[in-house]
Amino acid sequence: MDIDWFAIDVDQNIALFASGGGILPATILELEEAIYHEVIKFMRALPEIADNNIWINQNIDVIKSLQTVEQRNRYLEDYVFMAKKGLIVFDKTVLMAEMDYKYHLVALPAIKLDYQDLPESILNIVSRTRSQSSLSGKDFFFTNEIL
Repeated sequence: MDIDWFAIDVDQNIALFASGGGILPATILELEEAIYHEVIKFMRALPEIADNNIWINQNIDVIKSLQTVEQRNRYLEDYVFMAKKGLIVFDKTVLMAEMDYKYHLVALPAIKLDYQDLPESILNIVSRTRSQSSLSGKDFFFTNEIL
């Protein structure tokens, strides 16, 4: 299943993970699909944070074998859209590799979404999935690091 899922790290930063058909954390699999789609809908509807500079992984062209500026822009479009909302954004490195746990950092916002700004109903769902480490400085993330 290819879905976007969210996690909170030890610094209370919220990250978006594009699963690319990979293994999902148990906390995501346990959710009813309708509830999770409400979280995705809410996150996508968040406003952009004004003057939020977005850092793009300098190795993204190599990691994803992007050959042209057009390919790069198309690949980054949705990830930058979500990063402008203050989300740290990761993508599955090898798509459809179910047993591969590796994600790579795509985009890192200068200003992060404050988890306290989320409604309690959304925060309760997102905070079920937690990283054991800070996601801000990681180039790669492995789903087996989820609590």
